[in-house]
Amino acid sequence: MAGNNLKLTFAVARCDECKAENKLYEILRILQWRCADNMASALAYDKETEQILVDKDALMRAIQYANPGQAYRDIRLVTHEEYRARRDNWKSDCTCDDEKIRHEREADLLQ
Repeated sequence: MAGNNLKLTFAVARCDECKAENKLYEILRILQWRCADNMASALAYDKETEQILVDKDALMRAIQYANPGQAYRDIRLVTHEEYRARRDNWKSDCTCDDEKIRHEREADLLQ
């Protein structure tokens, strides 16, 4: 019979755009509410205090996804006014211990 010899081949491209989209998806999952299909969430809600609770380690992981080479740091939430007052005194937003290592890690992730 004609057509029985049909052969299909699939290829998956591993492009930089795909890697960036995967990172964005993981960051989104960390910042969305937890549900049956999203166990990566860093969020919880305390009904007694009516506060959103954030897992600092998961939030740091999201920051590290967005900034390859970022060293683990403690996280503190501040008001917008405090942020603006401090922002003008910062020389760099990068807190990686070694700038050279940060750039090398970024390059490795893009390969």
